[in-house]
Amino acid sequence: MGKLLFLDTVSKETNLSNIGVTIDFAHILYSNEQPALVAALIDKHSKILGLHLNDGYGKRDDGMMVASVHYQATVELLYQINNDGYEGVIYFDTFPDHSGLDPIKESLTNIKTFKRLNKIAD
Repeated sequence: MGKLLFLDTVSKETNLSNIGVTIDFAHILYSNEQPALVAALIDKHSKILGLHLNDGYGKRDDGMMVASVHYQATVELLYQINNDGYEGVIYFDTFPDHSGLDPIKESLTNIKTFKRLNKIAD
């Protein structure tokens, strides 16, 4: 968690309200971290400015649909950010063109999945 230690130092030293972190779910997986833990540490040391919800296999930025691989980790992340009072932007960082899916249908499915998982997290 060396990156978060750096973030803590930058946040405290600058004391600026526009310094924070945008979470990208697949990037957290890529760095072998746990999304909910990362969100909790960011909330403790800084603030979340935005949340990219997506999924992947962990060793690349796959841009897969929300919770298509890491269902439980997605629910845990949503639980954590809800518990911390996050009310910022949540958007989908997915790539339908890689799979041949209709981008509108994929977006609607991501929204439906998010709403269902957010109810579970609540």
